[in-house]
Formats: sequence, structure tokens, C-alpha cells
Amino acid sequence: MKNIVVAGAGFAGMWAALAGARQAALSGVEVSIQLISPTAHLTIRPRLYQSNPQALAVPLHRTLQPVGVEHVAATVRSIDAVNKCLNATDDQGVIRDLPYDSLVLAMGSQVEMPEIAGLKTHGFAIDDFQTAVHFDQHLATKAIISGLDTIVIIGGGFCGIEIALEMRGRLSEHLGVDRARNARVVLVDNQSIGGPLGEQALPVIRAALESANIECREHACIVEVRKDQVVFDDGTEIKTDTVLNTAGLRAHPITSTLNLPQDSSGRLKVDDHLRAADHLFAAGDVAAAFADDDHLALMSCQHAMPMGKCAGANAVLDLVAEPLLVYRQPDYVTCLDLGEAGALLTRGWDRQLVMAGQEAKGLKNQINNQWIYPPMDDASLILEAAAMDWHPSRGQLKN
Repeated sequence: MKNIVVAGAGFAGMWAALAGARQAALSGVEVSIQLISPTAHLTIRPRLYQSNPQALAVPLHRTLQPVGVEHVAATVRSIDAVNKCLNATDDQGVIRDLPYDSLVLAMGSQVEMPEIAGLKTHGFAIDDFQTAVHFDQHLATKAIISGLDTIVIIGGGFCGIEIALEMRGRLSEHLGVDRARNARVVLVDNQSIGGPLGEQALPVIRAALESANIECREHACIVEVRKDQVVFDDGTEIKTDTVLNTAGLRAHPITSTLNLPQDSSGRLKVDDHLRAADHLFAAGDVAAAFADDDHLALMSCQHAMPMGKCAGANAVLDLVAEPLLVYRQPDYVTCLDLGEAGALLTRGWDRQLVMAGQEAKGLKNQINNQWIYPPMDDASLILEAAAMDWHPSRGQLKN
């Protein structure tokens, strides 16, 4: 029996494994599918800016077991693409060699670490389950600390804006309404805050930040993070024990060990079938894939899910010598949470504003609480959800 290994259990990895199971059934072949990750849950990563991140872990067994996918609790340490084998260790430190006939690499990304002295030691992040929970626990400890109710957020992009506008609500849960209202929340970017999100969206974003009394420092550069303060390049200082880094993402460092072409973010360059090398496909944040003829897919759940489905199906099709699917995702939207100000929706790569306020908030809540969650327990629903949805006007091979 042929063996397909999926490395990584984020949105791309989970959907790759499920789509592989679906394609095997469609092709009438028996394959073994193993999903490798150290933890047996899917982290709902797009929601980690919200309170109670402890609740944002979905058990994988209720989605994998009904369709015959095996979860292997281990951490991938290295990949031998020539001999088609993974080296991994389990939580007991036992080393395992896992051979594969076809591999889907979907190990995601990590927060980019700017070259700021002390940031790695004293800063926080929310780019995965563990760091998000750690940050939330830190906020809780502030309930017994007075005098440092200042939060500095580095990065005025999508994630930085969302958590800045969520911060007073989160602080209210830990510190009480009065302290949260009077807390100082500072959003810092060395360029413009929210600029890449589009000219039409920018006034809406700025109004939301002003309404929430978020202090914005644009074109500002922090040069040092200390235990109880940050220092800017102009010599000014802010007293704080809470510095959160949201300054972009970089592909998992395992990509750099493969001696394969990468982009500037460490993502593997793939062809239209998401193939990075023979019998090796990449999906999600480790893949530099074209979503249409002109634009690379972004490191986002929106692109990771369809990429995972395409790569998982192709891992099977590759083994049975059937035509591979072409990945394309021409429809691009941005739905940004604006806290009490609602949300905004843009459409297209030029980010035309479509909706804002509470109507957009309803859509954002639907995305966060329904659309990105996988079906559970029912094999037929799970396999149905694993089908790739192709834009009807593009003419791609349908699955």
C-alpha cells in the first residue's frame, strides 16, 4: 500500500489529509495517509487575537478518524527528499523514521522577528496556540500589578490592528472595566498603519482606532525592548511590561533545509499543481503559489484551506498517474475585525471596500465561528467538505 504523509496539522495540512482520503476514494485506490504534528488539535489561528485562546483548539480525531486518516503525534525534524523519508521525534523523545511515497509539506509559518534588541527575550507573540495562551496568561497576571497598564503592539498590519481593537475588551476581562478604559494601547509601525489594506479601507480603520483611543505611532522604530520599557530610535521611551510582536510571518524554517527554490519569506516555490519537487507538494504558508496569473497567495487561512485540498488530492493523483489539479483562487477578499466599530470587507487585490460596520461584523463572526471549522464525526460531510471549489469561469480541472 502506498503511503502519503502530511507534515503539519494547520488548516492546509488538515485539509490536505482529508482531500487525500477523498481523492483515494474517487480514484478507487487504497493508500495510507498519516498526518504528522506534535499536538492532536487544529488551532483556529485566525481567532488568536481574541480572548480565551485556550478554547481555540479543535480535536483532530473527530475529523480524521471517520475518514481513515492516522494522526502521528511527533515533531518533524528533517526531510530527506531524495530517499523520501521524514525524521521525527515523539513527545518522549523517541526518534522515528517515516517513509513516504508522496509528501505534503504544510508546516505553516512563524512570526517574523524584527532585529530589535531584547524583543525575543521580553516580547510576546500570538502566532500559534502556545504563544497566544502564554500572552493571555500574562494579561491575567496584570490584574495584581499596577502602574504598567500599557500595551505596545509592534506591527500595524492585519493582525496588529485586530488585536489592538480587541485589547480593551480583553483587558476588561482581566483588569476590570475602569483599568481597561484607562490603559494605554500603542500601535507601532515603521511604515503607515493599515496602508497595505487599501485606500478605501484606511479611513474606516483610522476611525475605528481613534474611537477605541488607540495611540498610533507611524514611521516609528523601536530599537530596544527591555523588561519594563521600550526605546525608540529618537530616544523616547514608553514604560511597559507588555510588548506584542505582530510584524509579519515567515515560513517554517524546515523549508530552508530542503535545498529547493524559495521566495523572500522562505516559502517553497511550487508549480501550478503545488509541486515543489518529485513526490513533494507544499501548501499553506510554506508554499509560494500563484492564486491567479499575477498574484501569489498570502499567508492566510483563506488561501491555506484550498491549497491544502489541492495538494492533498494531487498527492494521490501523482501516485496513480492521473492528471493533477491546477491550483487557482481568483477571488480574494479581506475581512478585518474592527472591534466595537464592527468590521470591514474588501474584495479584489485592489481592495475595493464592499461593506463596513455591524453588517460586516456579522460576516466576520460567521467566518470566525462557522466557515473555518471542519465538520466532525460524519464521514460523508467531511469528505464532501474536502472537495476543491473551483471558480466556474476559470476552466480548471474539477475534482
